[in-house]
Amino acid sequence: MTHALARRLLGWACALAIVLGGALGASAQSEGGDYDVESDDWNGLNGLFVLARSLDVELVFHDTLDYAELKTEEPLIVLYPSQGLDVGSVERYMLEGGRVLVADDFGASGELLERLDLSRVEPVRGTLPHDEFLNNNPALPIVRSSGVHGLLEGVDVVVANHPSVLYNVGGPVLGFSADGGLVYDMNLGKGKVVVMGDSSMFINHMLTIGDNAQLARNSLRYVCSDKLPCRVHLYVGAFEQSGTFGAPDDPLSKSLTESVSSFNDAIASLLDSIPAEALMYYLGILFAGGLVVYLFTIFPARATRPYSAYLSDVRERLNAPQSEFDWNLARFDVNAGGMNHALPVAILKQIFEEIFLRGLDAWELEEGEPRPDVQALGDLFARRYLDMHDADRARRVRGQLVELLATLARVPTRHKVFLDSDVYFSERDLLKIHERCIEVLELMGQREEYERRTRTDT
Repeated sequence: MTHALARRLLGWACALAIVLGGALGASAQSEGGDYDVESDDWNGLNGLFVLARSLDVELVFHDTLDYAELKTEEPLIVLYPSQGLDVGSVERYMLEGGRVLVADDFGASGELLERLDLSRVEPVRGTLPHDEFLNNNPALPIVRSSGVHGLLEGVDVVVANHPSVLYNVGGPVLGFSADGGLVYDMNLGKGKVVVMGDSSMFINHMLTIGDNAQLARNSLRYVCSDKLPCRVHLYVGAFEQSGTFGAPDDPLSKSLTESVSSFNDAIASLLDSIPAEALMYYLGILFAGGLVVYLFTIFPARATRPYSAYLSDVRERLNAPQSEFDWNLARFDVNAGGMNHALPVAILKQIFEEIFLRGLDAWELEEGEPRPDVQALGDLFARRYLDMHDADRARRVRGQLVELLATLARVPTRHKVFLDSDVYFSERDLLKIHERCIEVLELMGQREEYERRTRTDT
C-alpha cells in the first residue's frame, strides 16, 4: 500500500470513527432521522439533493409511488423500501424504456431482484467475500473499480457500509474481491435498472468517503441517460403505493392458465370414461415407471457433482465488464458452443448505424422522408469517402459495405432480439461484422467515436 493511499484511508477511518462511533450497526434503517431528505446530519440525504442540483438534475421526493403517473423519461430511485414493490408495474415501466436505481441491502426489494435474476445474500458479520476493509472493519469494505463503465468514470475506490452481496451470471460493475457484486447494471426491454447492495451509499456522511460522491454523480447521470436537465423521482423507506403502470393482464399467462384448465378438464373427462378395472391397470404401469425414475434419482449410476461446483465453474469464467457490450457478451457467452451472438450484434448495429448515417447526413430525416436503401447508401459512401482510392479498391469496399448493411438490416433492435427466435449469429459472424464496421468507420474518420461509444453507450 502506498503512503498516499494509507493517509487517505486513515483520513476516512478517522472520519467514520468520529461520526459513527466505530460502526453503523446492521444497516441504516428508514426510521427516525435516517434517510431524512432535508437533514444535514450524517445519516440524512440532503447531500444527495445538493449533488443533484449541481448536475442540473431535479431530484423530487415522494411519499407515494403512483405507478399510473410514471413517465419513462423520468427515472426512479428507490432506497431501502420497507414493503415489496409492484413488480409487474416496475417491469412494464422498464420494458417501455424506464430507468430505475434500487439501493437496498436488507429491505423488501427481494421479489424485484428475483425478477432480474439477481440473488441477494445477507452476510453475517465478518463474512463478506472480500479482503480489504476500511480501518480493518469487516463491515466497511473498500471496493476498487476495474474496467470501463459509465458508472465508474472518475471512480477509483468506493467504501460500502454493511452491504449485502448480489449474484448474477453476468459480471458486476463493482464486485467484491472474492465473489459476488456490490453494483450491477441490468437491462430489461428498452429500460435499465442499476442495483446496489447498500442502501446507505447516498447518505450524507458516506458521500464524503472515497469516491462515493463521484459514484452518486455518475449514477444520476446514468439513469438520466446523460440527458440533462433531468427529473428523477425518489422513494425512500415506507412510502405508499397506488395505481398500476401499463396493462396488468398478461395475454400469454391468461392463455396458459386457460390451456392448463382445459387440459385438467380433459383429463377428468378421460378418467371418467375409463372403466375402473382398466384405470387401475394403467395407474399401476405409471406407478411402476415412476418408481424406476425415482430409484435412479436417489441412487444415481455415478457420483453426482455438487450444484455449487457448477456455479463456481461459471463464475470463474466470467470477467469484470469493460462496457455494456462486453457485459452482454459475457452474460450470454457462458458455455459457448453454438452460442447465439444475436444480442451483441444488435448492440453493435445500433452504435454503427447511427455513426455511419450521421456521417452521410442520412440520420435525421424530414418527416415522411424515406431512408436511402443499401445500394443508394453504398453509392453515397463511395462518392464521399472512396474517391481518392483506386477503382478496384473502391469497388471492393463498396461491395463489402452493401453486404454489411444488408446483413445489419435483418438484425432486430437490441430490445427485440429475444422476440425474434429465427435470428442467429455465430462468434465468427460477430467478429466478421465487427471487422467490417471498423474498416468502414476508419475510412470515415469515425473510429475514435466508435471506441468512445462502445465504452459509454447506454
